[in-house]
Amino acid sequence: MLDRQALLRLSQFRRSDRPVVTLYLKIDRTSSEPKHVIRLKNLLAEAEAQRSKFNAVWEEVQRDLERVSAYVRDAYAQGAQHLAVFACGDELFEAFSLPYELPTALHLESIPVLRPLFRQLQRYERYAAVLVTQRLGRVFFVTPDAVEEVVAFEDEIPPRHDQGGWAQARLQRHHDEAVYQHLKRVADVVFELFQARGFSGLVMFGTEEITSALRELLHPYVQDRVIATTPMDITATTKDVGQTTLSLARERRRERQRELLELFESEVHRQGGRAVGGFKNVIAAVQEGRVQVLLVNETCDVTGGRCQQCGALTTATSGECDYCGGQVEPLRDGLEPVVAGAFQQGADVLFLSGRSEQARLEPFEGIGAILRYPLAS
Repeated sequence: MLDRQALLRLSQFRRSDRPVVTLYLKIDRTSSEPKHVIRLKNLLAEAEAQRSKFNAVWEEVQRDLERVSAYVRDAYAQGAQHLAVFACGDELFEAFSLPYELPTALHLESIPVLRPLFRQLQRYERYAAVLVTQRLGRVFFVTPDAVEEVVAFEDEIPPRHDQGGWAQARLQRHHDEAVYQHLKRVADVVFELFQARGFSGLVMFGTEEITSALRELLHPYVQDRVIATTPMDITATTKDVGQTTLSLARERRRERQRELLELFESEVHRQGGRAVGGFKNVIAAVQEGRVQVLLVNETCDVTGGRCQQCGALTTATSGECDYCGGQVEPLRDGLEPVVAGAFQQGADVLFLSGRSEQARLEPFEGIGAILRYPLAS
């Protein structure tokens, strides 16, 4: 499953002696002779044309390509639609079946080519939803392509009584304790789901009274991920829960995007502020581990290089490294290692696709960063 941890593992993979095979492919199911088979053959022919570049290790590369091709055949049989596959000998083979199409391509590079997946992860965020009453609990796991009801249960709750006097107070305490234990059970299930599968947001469905009580019982990690609380009938369909959850999540994502852009604009123009703009400044912030949020226009395209000796990133594509004097080699994609570096240090990476949002980053080459701490004055 595509998640942050999987991308983190891939972003840290390096081989200096042989290339990593990266394949992005749309599986075609609309014709008797699937077009993806032809596309894959063409991509393999293009890879063969690079044989002289990898002559010393070509047999190993060829085995990786054969393994990737076999996986595509198996994935077709299993009903996959869009694939991302990575292979490099015995050390790496990882594949994802995705709900969204990515540009078809095959790369032979020293590192996995991940920029399409960094963007995909933002669209493929996973959410939890909980439908709760005083005695019923339903917990869901929601992604853009599927909704799963993880668990549903009912706890026995003694009714309230209006007998008056000491008996009423005792029965009321008994009722309240049972409701508390029921909500604690719901909170525990949600936290177990978070530990096992992870999610970026939680939507709680129920009355204001019951969701407020549940929120107080959630683990702090989960409390921080609550997106919204709203009423919904406890008998709602899985489909309705999924659609409402994703709609609320999109609304919250747009709101957060606006908040981050406003913060960036207010800080980037302030001396000693907590933001920098422009490729050169962002590279420096990433290499110093100062990035909290990386903002990138989806259409951003920059050139850059990496020192062969110390690995430092630079806006230059040749010449000597400013840090160690080593030789700078050009990068296929100057932005990808910057995104990967921010990702590896735990920063949030936000790709902007709206025209008005992108316009706000254009004065900064389409890239900016909110920092963990202010720049030195």
